[in-house]
Amino acid sequence: MKKCLCLILAAIMVMSLSAFACAETTYRLGHMSPLDNNYNLLAERFKALVEEKSEGRIKIEIYPQAQLGYDREAMQFGTVDFAVNTTSVISNFAPLIGTLDLPYLFDDWDHIIRFIESDSAAQLLSEGENVGLSGLALMGRGFRSVTNNVRPITSLDDIRGVKIRVVESTVYLRTFEDFGAIASAMSFGEVFTALQQGAIDGQENPPETIYAERVYEVQEYLSLTQHIAGWAALMASQATMDSMSAEDQALIRECAVEAAAAETQVNREKEADFIALLEDMGMTVNDLDRAPFKAVATSAYTWFEENYGDAGMAYVNAIDAQR
Repeated sequence: MKKCLCLILAAIMVMSLSAFACAETTYRLGHMSPLDNNYNLLAERFKALVEEKSEGRIKIEIYPQAQLGYDREAMQFGTVDFAVNTTSVISNFAPLIGTLDLPYLFDDWDHIIRFIESDSAAQLLSEGENVGLSGLALMGRGFRSVTNNVRPITSLDDIRGVKIRVVESTVYLRTFEDFGAIASAMSFGEVFTALQQGAIDGQENPPETIYAERVYEVQEYLSLTQHIAGWAALMASQATMDSMSAEDQALIRECAVEAAAAETQVNREKEADFIALLEDMGMTVNDLDRAPFKAVATSAYTWFEENYGDAGMAYVNAIDAQR
């Protein structure tokens, strides 16, 4: 009887352990963009990969369009486990990630991809760990350009005095002040209304974002200044990562890198398509000589070196070496 009871108890323990091992865990991922934006496409690809490679054991619920708060709130990770965020916003918490915002630091898409695949990119993503943010992967979004309602920007003279919304970042503010624009930092959630009401003249973003956010409805001109490479990062709460097994952490990181690499390539292929779509929507698009803009965009580098010294400039030099 005792032997039989022991066998029954042993069987129950094995079944319980098996059920525990197979139990589903659900994590929440938030971002602030619409469903057809590349932030959401990255989130969806990441979700699909995680759920496939974990055989359904790990589930990801996606909350788009700022359902869990805008970038700044989401980065507190009080309500999300994962987030797709603009790296410019993350730099408010992990300043060295702001290296990516320096003007004309990247020459082209090949340069962007070389950096993404480098050890320097992985190291840069780790800069948020001391504030509870675990960087998983970087996605190249395309080169940021200026839209406005005043005039086509073909030279520095054209941008002088134009009131442009920029990301809440000292580097962006310095860059547009160097151009001679009136730089106004604000959350992107406020931009459409500010443009609609004439509180600002223009804004700057990659063509995909300009299209997805319907900026063409309230802006007439798109000038391809391509002043800063646009980036998004797939981030995790460090507390969430620490709660996982080493195997699950590795799976999450693998899926994040794979998803971001794939979406970066999609963004590269579609950049010209989005510019054409913006023309179809009635925007006047013009290219320009970017050399004069690059020549004056120096104070952001001076500020960056003064504030972050050798640690910051090491990333700048590493990226420069990959040209």
